[in-house]
Amino acid sequence: TGTNNCDSSDSFFTMTAQNTTSNLKTYTNTQYGFELKYPADFIDGGVQPFSDYLYAPDTNFTVVKRLEKTSDELVQVSTATSATAVSSCVTYPSNTDEVSNTGNITINGIQFAKYDLGRVGLSHRFRDSIFSTVRNNTCYRIEIIESWLANPEPAIDAIKEFTPIVMSFKFTN
Repeated sequence: TGTNNCDSSDSFFTMTAQNTTSNLKTYTNTQYGFELKYPADFIDGGVQPFSDYLYAPDTNFTVVKRLEKTSDELVQVSTATSATAVSSCVTYPSNTDEVSNTGNITINGIQFAKYDLGRVGLSHRFRDSIFSTVRNNTCYRIEIIESWLANPEPAIDAIKEFTPIVMSFKFTN
């Protein structure tokens, strides 16, 4: 256990989940039919609606699970069923030059579009890794989000540390 089948049509992406089966919880969402595993010390950040106003306006995503290591390091799964969200789900934002590492990746038999996003705000910097797929006219988006004050850069790489959570995602129905 702890090993996920992961392949990619682009050899750029190599993601390997570590054997981290001890001290994990499993979150199951029966409404959207998925589950993922996460460390027991993560905080449940709740559910909230949002629109990705910067890169995908009018998408009306709802965060169905938000898991926080700290308020600045988190993983969230969001869904949207609007036509705009579904039609743009597996494309990359074209209105920014902050997108990098684009490609496709398969996690537990599910094809995801994947890209990284770096942003700078007034006092914070953000680093995101975003995985998107469509199933049954619903866009599923898994995001690893890390933010920090402009300097210095954080000591840990949340994207690397949180990858096993993403790698555990699977549909249950």
